[in-house]
Amino acid sequence: MPADGAARRRARPVRPRLPDGGDLVTFPVSARRDGTTLQVTGSIPVAFSAWGINRPAGFGFFGSLASHGAAEFLLVLSQR
Repeated sequence: MPADGAARRRARPVRPRLPDGGDLVTFPVSARRDGTTLQVTGSIPVAFSAWGINRPAGFGFFGSLASHGAAEFLLVLSQR
C-alpha cells in the first residue's frame, strides 16, 4: 500500500477468463492512496483478431488502424 499521496507502480500477471482459457498476460498497474481512497489504474494490451474484431481497411486520411489496442481501467476503492 503506497503512502498517502504517493504512487506505486508494479507489473501484475493475470489470466483473462475467456472461453478458450486465454493466455497469461502481464501488465503494469499503478496505485495511489488519497486518505481513505485507493485509485488503481492500468492498461491491458488487446489483439483485435483474438476477439474477432475486424479492423477497417481504411480510415479517411489516417490510412488504416492498428491491429491492436488497449483496454484501460480505473478502479476507485474507498472504505465505508
